[in-house]
Amino acid sequence: MPKNNRAKIKLAPRFYTGWRAIGFVLLLVGLAGWVVVSKGLFDNVSTSRLAQTECTALSSLREQVISVGDVQIVAEQAINNTEQAHGLSDRDCLADNRGMLFVYDSLESRCFWMKDMKFDIDILWLDNDRRVSYIEHDVSPGTYPKSFCHIGRYVLELGAGVAKRYDVSTGSRFVW
Repeated sequence: MPKNNRAKIKLAPRFYTGWRAIGFVLLLVGLAGWVVVSKGLFDNVSTSRLAQTECTALSSLREQVISVGDVQIVAEQAINNTEQAHGLSDRDCLADNRGMLFVYDSLESRCFWMKDMKFDIDILWLDNDRRVSYIEHDVSPGTYPKSFCHIGRYVLELGAGVAKRYDVSTGSRFVW
C-alpha cells in the first residue's frame, strides 16, 4: 500500500502545477487585452471610418448638398428658431462630409455658442453671396458660455479642422 500512496502523491504536484501555469497565462492574456483596449491600440483607419458612418444625421431636418470648389457637403438646414436653437447639440460627432447650415432672412450679426455640444467644430459665417466672411476654427465645448459673433446671412457648422482640410478660407464661395 505505501507504494501506491507515493505514486498518488507524486502525481498531485504535477497536476496542481499545470493548472497554476494555465491560470497564470490566462491572467497575462487578460492583462494584455486590458492594456490594448485601454490605450486604444486597436484604433485604426477602419474604426475611424466606422465612426464617420455612425455620425450621419438622424434628424428630420431638410438636407441641402452644398459645394465649395470640388468638395460637396451634405448640410442639414436649420431654418426656424427651434431648429436653430437646438443646432448640433446632443450629437456625439459630425462626419467630415456633413454640416449644419443656419439660414437667415438678412445679413446681420449672428452669435453662436457651444451649449450642450460634445465635439469641436468650425463655424463659418457667409454673406448674401454665400462667400465666407469669417471662420472660427476648432471651437471646443469648453468655450461655453462664450459667444462667437460675426456678420452673416448664413452660418455653416462643420467638424473641427474640416475648413482647413478642404482649403476653405475667407472669400471662398459656397454654391447650392
